Amino acid sequence: MEIRKIDSYKGVGPKKKALFHKMGINTGIDLIYHFPKEYRDMRRPVNIGDINPYIEKPVLIKAKVISCSGGVRAGRRKTIKALVSDKTSKITLIFFNASYLQNILRKNSEHYFFGRVKMSYGELEMIQPQIISSKDFRGEIVPVYAAPKGIGQKDIENINRETLQEGIEEALPDVLVSSNNFLGLNEALYNMHFPKDRESFMESKRRLIYQDLFFLELAFSEMKSEALDGILIDQSPKEFIDKLDFDLTDSQKKSLNEILSDMSSGKRMNRLLQGDVGSGKTVVAAAALFTVASSGLQGAMIAPTEILAKQHYKTLKPIFDSFDIEIELLVGSMPVKEKKRVLNEIKSGAAKIVLGTHAVVQDSVIFKNLALVITDEQHRFGVNQRLKLSQKGEMPHILVMTATPIPRTLGIIFYGDLDMSIIDKLPEGRKAIISKVITTNERRKLYNSLLDEVNKGRQGYIVAPLISETESMEDVKSVEVLKEEIDNLYKGKEITTAILHGAMTSEEKDAVMDSFIKGDIDIIIGTVVIEVGINVPNATFMVVENAERFGLAQLHQLRGRIGRGSEQSYCYFVSDTKGEISKKRLEIMTKSTDGFYIAEKDLEMRGPGEIFGLRQHGSLDEKLKLAIRHIDILQKVKEDIKNYSKDIEKFDFSVSKSYIDTFSTFNL
Repeated sequence: MEIRKIDSYKGVGPKKKALFHKMGINTGIDLIYHFPKEYRDMRRPVNIGDINPYIEKPVLIKAKVISCSGGVRAGRRKTIKALVSDKTSKITLIFFNASYLQNILRKNSEHYFFGRVKMSYGELEMIQPQIISSKDFRGEIVPVYAAPKGIGQKDIENINRETLQEGIEEALPDVLVSSNNFLGLNEALYNMHFPKDRESFMESKRRLIYQDLFFLELAFSEMKSEALDGILIDQSPKEFIDKLDFDLTDSQKKSLNEILSDMSSGKRMNRLLQGDVGSGKTVVAAAALFTVASSGLQGAMIAPTEILAKQHYKTLKPIFDSFDIEIELLVGSMPVKEKKRVLNEIKSGAAKIVLGTHAVVQDSVIFKNLALVITDEQHRFGVNQRLKLSQKGEMPHILVMTATPIPRTLGIIFYGDLDMSIIDKLPEGRKAIISKVITTNERRKLYNSLLDEVNKGRQGYIVAPLISETESMEDVKSVEVLKEEIDNLYKGKEITTAILHGAMTSEEKDAVMDSFIKGDIDIIIGTVVIEVGINVPNATFMVVENAERFGLAQLHQLRGRIGRGSEQSYCYFVSDTKGEISKKRLEIMTKSTDGFYIAEKDLEMRGPGEIFGLRQHGSLDEKLKLAIRHIDILQKVKEDIKNYSKDIEKFDFSVSKSYIDTFSTFNL
């Protein structure tokens, strides 16, 4: 089948071509997957006498013109009024700025009219209806497309009819079409644009949703199956675990055993390690790195921020040094000379373990024998980054970690190419964090009460949505304003505060964190830069200003920075919100510390794109929403890929790929 460029169709000149391109439509196939935003049922006209004007549904009538007059101004608009009737009653039609209609709506001429009807001063009125002449009336369900000014509905309809008449080749293997009793692709697409009834439309829609999810799931499956053969690693991390000054929890042990089993199977590991904030994922990852280094191979772990990467390095370096295993840090802010040294150590294979940020993904980083890749806070890295890092070795094992609890439904979809391990128990000795919502009227009393915590030698965080006053919106706190406010409040109290936010240099942020860890700073006032990974067991309190401006998952991540020691910790959400949804979200935070429960609620309220930062990537976000809405179809897709794998492998997708890549989106 020939994929025709959009300007090869009749009536599409340079101007319309440019407008189509702005819509993301370059070919006739692109336009086929641009489905109608709504449909107008113009199959059978209703009697005027049977119309209920209080139902806001547009109706189709067939009527004869009794009279038509114009010239009356409504504001600046010229008004055309036509009185029309059928055998049952009369109705007034009103048009604006359409004087030419007087030549069309001649007395005794008969037409079809489609529009909404209302009651005005006891009489029926239809405002600005669509007019269809008797000779053009087809008695069909008519599609209505989203399109910019300059592209008419007929333009789209005509191109789609021509494309469908030429024929769309099947995109799915025959076994999937037949086993699911699907319509053929061409017929299904025809019904999406020109359905003859609701049944054919729904049957076609289900087939196309299946198709969308099939290609999404197939992409995940191929990522997993591409590397069935993996590096065999059968070392034990017992020495490493014995050296720890604490015992692993049962769920940590279970997750570690699953990882070790994968790496010693001869198959390539693709695993997600999911654990709530403070559950101890890092030590499990470190044990996996130890087994790789003990085998004489290399392992890499990348974090989303330099703060977190450096924290991992400071925590793990003393342990690995004791085993004479070289561990290196690679981050973007390193001096050139130091970075060059580290790159040489990695290339030679001397550096067995590399910790860093996205700097590790760069082309200049060459590993000698990379066997394990770990990404921390996986949702902050693109799939391409993950793939690029994994390509730095000969099929290295892949472990991705996240402290953002993922609802099971979303986990199946978003991490469809990964096996899953869950750490669902916190280490012994941790106390549940006490969480409260307070109003701004209670703030001063709250901040005075925090003096007791500081006087006990405890530390804490205050989080604001904004960095500076110049950004600020009305009634929204900024870090700089809060710093001044808190310093004035605690003047003479021997309390040390410092700010921390993303606009600071790496050196500045490191200096603040070092001082905080040493206990030289009592309170950090910052933005969500403290959200990920910072581990200070002595931090026992947190205040989140304008808490209604944060998502549930983000609030849970922030709260996870405290409660990491044995002392009781407290989290306060400051908000004067009047919104019911915002109130409900904050209420959830006070009632539960279960990250998985909170994640489910966050998904219900905000959708997947917000949670994973995908809103700028509309296509993927819509795919996730589609899968969540139709989880039953997704499960059927998974079963079919498993049951018909041999038939699917034989199918030539090259013909269909060029237009399946369009990734259609259903907002119907």
